[in-house]
Amino acid sequence: MPSFGRKQFKPSPCPTDLKPDDKVFHLPLTNEIFTSYDNFFQRQIALSSMVWTCSVTGKTGLTFEEALDSEKNAQETLKNYPSSFARPILYLVYKLSCRGRIEDLVNDIYFFVKDHFLLGEEVTYSGGRGRKDVIIKKVTYIDVENDVVTNQHNDVKKPAVFVKRGELLIPPAERYMYDVVILDKHNGDAGNKVLERVSHQDLLRSKCLWARNMIRVFLKNSCRTDHERLNVKKELLEKFQLESMSWNEVFAGPIAQFPRTPLMHRGPSKAVSRPPRNHLNGHPADDLDAQSTSDADFVDITEKDKLRSRSKKALLEKDKKESGKKEGDGKKTKKKKAIAEQQEELESLFEQARKVNIENLSRWEQDERLLSEAEIVELKQLIRQTKEKEREEKRLNKQRTKEMLLEWKKPRDDILCDDLQPLPELTPLLLPLWMSDDDFGDYLFIFEFFQSFAELLPIREIRGTSQVKFSEIISAVRSRTPEQDSLFVQLMHILLKAKTERADEEDGDEADLSNKEEIPLDANEIDHKVYGPKIREATVLHENIRLTHGNILSAKIGRFSDEKVLGLSARHLPIDWMTLTEVLRLSLLTSGYYTGTPTHRFRLFSRGAIRCYEDEGFLFTKDNPHTMNILEKKSVFDLQPYERIALFKVVIQQLLSYHKFRSTSDERIISLIDLRKELKNLRSFDATQEKEAREASLIREYEAEQLEELGEAARADFVKKEEPSKETITLINFVKGGSFVGRREERLREVEQILMKGVSYAQMEADEIKKVRSLQVEHTIAAENDLLKLIYKIQSRVGWHCLGRDRGFRTYWYFNSLPLLLVENTNSIDERGPCLGPTPLDKVDEKYRQSYANDDELRKVLLSCTATKDCPVHGKFRHSRWQLIKNMDVLNEIESACNARGFRESELLENLKFFSPILKSIIGRCSDKISSGEIYTDLLLTDVDLADNSVTFDWNREFIDMLLDLEEKVEQGCIGHLAISDIHRREEWRESLIHNRNVTSFIESDIEVFGETVFSVDEVKSLSELEHLAVALLQIVQGINLKFLRLPFATSSSKEKDCANIPTTTFDQWQKSLLKCCSISALSLYYTTLESSILWTRSRLQARCRKCRKRGETEKLCMCIRCDRCYHIDCAKPKIKDPNGWMCSDCKALVKAQEAEEKWKEQQAVKKEEEEEQSYSRGSDDAYGTSADEFVDQSYIEDFELPADMLKTSSGRIVKKVAYADESSEEINRSVRKKNLVDDESDEGGSTSESEYSYAKRKRPNRSGERALGNVTMSLRETDNRIRNTLRAFELLMSETMRQQIAWPFLKPVDAKAVPDYHQIIKRPMDLRTIMNKLKQRLYDTPDQVIADARLIFENCRIYNEKESEICRCAIKLEEFMEERFNKVLEANAVHTRSRCNE
Repeated sequence: MPSFGRKQFKPSPCPTDLKPDDKVFHLPLTNEIFTSYDNFFQRQIALSSMVWTCSVTGKTGLTFEEALDSEKNAQETLKNYPSSFARPILYLVYKLSCRGRIEDLVNDIYFFVKDHFLLGEEVTYSGGRGRKDVIIKKVTYIDVENDVVTNQHNDVKKPAVFVKRGELLIPPAERYMYDVVILDKHNGDAGNKVLERVSHQDLLRSKCLWARNMIRVFLKNSCRTDHERLNVKKELLEKFQLESMSWNEVFAGPIAQFPRTPLMHRGPSKAVSRPPRNHLNGHPADDLDAQSTSDADFVDITEKDKLRSRSKKALLEKDKKESGKKEGDGKKTKKKKAIAEQQEELESLFEQARKVNIENLSRWEQDERLLSEAEIVELKQLIRQTKEKEREEKRLNKQRTKEMLLEWKKPRDDILCDDLQPLPELTPLLLPLWMSDDDFGDYLFIFEFFQSFAELLPIREIRGTSQVKFSEIISAVRSRTPEQDSLFVQLMHILLKAKTERADEEDGDEADLSNKEEIPLDANEIDHKVYGPKIREATVLHENIRLTHGNILSAKIGRFSDEKVLGLSARHLPIDWMTLTEVLRLSLLTSGYYTGTPTHRFRLFSRGAIRCYEDEGFLFTKDNPHTMNILEKKSVFDLQPYERIALFKVVIQQLLSYHKFRSTSDERIISLIDLRKELKNLRSFDATQEKEAREASLIREYEAEQLEELGEAARADFVKKEEPSKETITLINFVKGGSFVGRREERLREVEQILMKGVSYAQMEADEIKKVRSLQVEHTIAAENDLLKLIYKIQSRVGWHCLGRDRGFRTYWYFNSLPLLLVENTNSIDERGPCLGPTPLDKVDEKYRQSYANDDELRKVLLSCTATKDCPVHGKFRHSRWQLIKNMDVLNEIESACNARGFRESELLENLKFFSPILKSIIGRCSDKISSGEIYTDLLLTDVDLADNSVTFDWNREFIDMLLDLEEKVEQGCIGHLAISDIHRREEWRESLIHNRNVTSFIESDIEVFGETVFSVDEVKSLSELEHLAVALLQIVQGINLKFLRLPFATSSSKEKDCANIPTTTFDQWQKSLLKCCSISALSLYYTTLESSILWTRSRLQARCRKCRKRGETEKLCMCIRCDRCYHIDCAKPKIKDPNGWMCSDCKALVKAQEAEEKWKEQQAVKKEEEEEQSYSRGSDDAYGTSADEFVDQSYIEDFELPADMLKTSSGRIVKKVAYADESSEEINRSVRKKNLVDDESDEGGSTSESEYSYAKRKRPNRSGERALGNVTMSLRETDNRIRNTLRAFELLMSETMRQQIAWPFLKPVDAKAVPDYHQIIKRPMDLRTIMNKLKQRLYDTPDQVIADARLIFENCRIYNEKESEICRCAIKLEEFMEERFNKVLEANAVHTRSRCNE
């Protein structure tokens, strides 16, 4: 069992008085039972302490379990210890050694077996090829004349009676030769092959047998203390028959002489009658006594000494008997003399006893009687025991001191450190009265957000600059002046636009709550008991906003009667200084809307599993009803500064919940970790290179000294230097070149790479090492500085950087963008916690102790815990919350006062050292400003409060101006007129709006929206001023012509060109919601969405004359009521008499064409015979098709001169002329496919446009029976049939092509999101699906066009992709396939395309 001190552990016996229901504590390790938890706990602590000793190996400083494992392992090792080696070792111990200490015995055996191999031992022979297992069969000693025995150090010694400790006398190992027998590995028996006269250098013994620790374990468990020496245990004597063994059975040659240092009783054995000058073995008695009383000295005595001592003892006994016969005074005199001599001899022993404070020393130190040998031995043992006890106490005290030191060095709470130093006094940050400490922290939070995520925010896009200053944050929050370029509007616009971009990508629109497919079965959010109804309201409101406000980009085309036209979502609403309030309100109200299943997984894994009811805006609307009420009825400029701060924080927190912002922060943190690792590796690399350079320099210096002393002969002893590598030669040549100026950049980069990869200094000379190392240090420092700059740059973009906290829970912040070093005193009791007891002051410097009257005052100065009500750490907060570090002296004092053992200050100290350069830079920039007070002006922390400036702003007046401007543009641009009964009262309407701010007098009937009454005439009189303004805007809107509105307020009634616009449901919803607005901001929002839906480009104010292409005064411009084209009154021919209802000649022609079409349709119903005659023509020429726009009235056609490429048939139709190659007519050969339109003027003199003949499309010639064109018609029909058959064959060919395995890259158009730059490089994209669609829609006229599009696919592929890419290989194979199929189709249909003719 393990031992504690020198006592072996014995488990406590199981208590005998236990009852079945008693509660006990079982310790499995020792299998003990305890009835008391205290005893159980104490035993557990004792077993876990590192104070146990292994009883087998003697290892100390182990736990109980480790000692048990050590004993178990040692015993396993002893079981496998070979007897062929153990038996000779025990013989040496039993017959030849005489040692009292185990370490001495271990050394003797170790030096004997180190180079000597014993008979019968199994060893390894390494002299031949490979290694072989052999057995020592014979040891031969080579006798040399005049040989002397040497010690284990091969020092020549003469035989002596006394042998010094540690010196083994035995001939050197070179005098012994060994005969060995090679073992047969197959059958395990000894083979017949014998190797003779094998040197000890060719033999090897397993290290695990003769290592010191193995010999120590073996001897410790094989020997016992037998009187004065260590001897073999009796059971091993019998087991190995050591009594009958001889030296020749173990080894050969002279018998080894082992050192002899037995444990002997110190002092003389018979001191009663010893004369004062008696000599024993040639030594004076007092000298021998001094040796015997010393614990450190031992004497080896030979057999002759023992015999001599025995004879001396016999003589002394004889003298004693003879003297006992004498009587009288002589006897007493001799007795006193003997007592005196004995006491004199024991004086040194008494002196040692006095030093160790032996009690009752008078028992031995007296002059009445002679002390017996037993009494002297008892005194010596008592002295020895006392000394051992003192040594044990010293050892334990030393161990306890060491443990206490280790415990003292362990990290702990800062206020529990007993060696604190006072921190310097810090300068408080003097905030103005109008700013609280919390507000200042919020300003810093908002400011750092704009600094950290500037690249993700559209700052430059909105403000024109990429920076936001701290003073601008304060001005935006405090200023209540509504301005168009207000800082609050700009900053909030930045945040809302960034939120729009993120929400478009990560949220999308709301889910359709009526569609079960969009709502999963486990929709816990919308079914939440507390927040579910609120989430549904937000979702419905988000949908209503899209149905009310519109934008062309998000609108969906549809008919007013059966399809809704969707508008703009809440996040896309237009923002300016007038609409900001309403946009912000709607953004908050719709926060937390349910987005459906598609975004659930993304929210779970990329947005921290955020739920709808965890959105900051959702929580804000619930917790701040007062603020939401102000936003609904007033303006953001009516809010208090703390409310505007809250709005900033809410939007910022919403942005921080998006994946883009989260991932950006995570990437920066990961980059910081990687850069710090890289910096650590760089510094480690530099330290390694420095060590290698130093070692190489020392070697070269030593070689130089040896050459100087011994000359060239010393080179023979030098270690051969490595041959210089190519890199080393490059470096040597580079440094020999001197100055680096003018070197090539490629050369410099190559050298830098070699230096940073690692230099082999062992291949260089001393001067080269110095130069190269100097160059390497320069590059290393430069690389380290670059890494530090990059770390500081990324760290400054992470946000607030916390350097750490001190013992008083004060937080240290640095702001590189301000610049400022701030210290924040926490005012949260939860962060500080309760008092942990007074801070110990054991190791506090005495100079601080002497300066204060009591410990509590000193603790207050040290900013430590006093465990009282006014504790400076845990007590009531009394310090200024924000403090400044004004100069480097203060920073250095903080760094020197930080305690490295404290949890908080150790981190603070590490960061202060790491960020020392950037902190010095910050203090350098702000130190002078802090001293002069300029810092307060820069940060706008002055006594002037911008919120004190009372501002009265007439929002209604501003909106009225906007209405009047809108009405003016609508009226002057001929976009519409006011929706009032008398349009001539327009000026009165404007005056009434300006002065009375209502238009009640102009409302004579109920206010309706698409036939639905909103306000009756009676209700109009009781409307508020705000509602009157809404009605005024509605009157303007309802007077706008629908043809000047676009989506989502109006859409085409059909897909035909020039069809009329009809209103959408969005326009209906918009007008109804307009009259429910509660604030000017809401009206402004409706105004803005309306303004963006008006086609201002068609306004007369933006128009140019179609004749002279110049702008002029609007009074001189006349606009067509059908196509919105403008002409100057003077430019139009004939001259315009009445501008109202005027129509240009193009539109007149189109109207007449439409009338002719209707007339033709009526004629078709009457003239059935003519219809049957023309049906054959339409059936045979189906490839061209016929449109109603191609027919015009005969009387109308006669009024115009036909273009040269047009032909009038007998039925009255106008068609294109068709030319043939074999036709001699010059008119037919001209412009068969001509698409240019002919400009002409009507008989009215008006200027016509390119659309005048747009209705004259490509037509097949009419089979009217004219014989001049008979042959032409037949030839045309044959050609058309071939083309049509070819295109049909091409359609089948494209289907076959799309089924090919190599066609996958070209099946559909390239996705612009997947390949963003494709359309920047390829201007005419093409794909197989597009060709197929065009074939089905009959958009190709000739096979050439199909082939050209097919070849365009492969040309685009070769331009965009690399030649050896997989897509290009597919393109080559597919092009060969299609060309082959094209040729077959063309040959089958006998149609040769133009490209093939050229080939």
